[in-house]
Amino acid sequence: MQTAKVSLAQALDTAESKGPGRAIEADFESGNGKPYFEIKVLGSDGKLTDHHIDATTGQVTKSDNHPIESYFIRLKPSDVQNAPTSLKQAVATAEQKAGGKAAEAEVEREASSVQYKITVMTGSQSQKIRVGADGKIMPSK
Repeated sequence: MQTAKVSLAQALDTAESKGPGRAIEADFESGNGKPYFEIKVLGSDGKLTDHHIDATTGQVTKSDNHPIESYFIRLKPSDVQNAPTSLKQAVATAEQKAGGKAAEAEVEREASSVQYKITVMTGSQSQKIRVGADGKIMPSK
């Protein structure tokens, strides 16, 4: 994470700019010594696109379309599109609360709305923060 020149929020912007849809999951990876963000974007048409964003340059290095994976079955495109808070906004809230940089983020469906699970790095420590669809920090389980 310390080598990344691009923030998770910037990588989310880049991925979402590649087509209609909203990001539902983001992970920081370091494959072959090159750090990148893997961002999954769920389109309003139900298509799932996986983008790799170079964490140094911010450029898209790879994009693949995938069928909706089994664990996304409960999450409908309308759930994501209609959520008042985006994944990017939830990341900003979590980073502010923890005082660090987000390394991972994902959308989950809980009851009748979505919520966000974000892992924020502060030095060598990580903190998991949940943010509700309303953009507010949720109590830990």
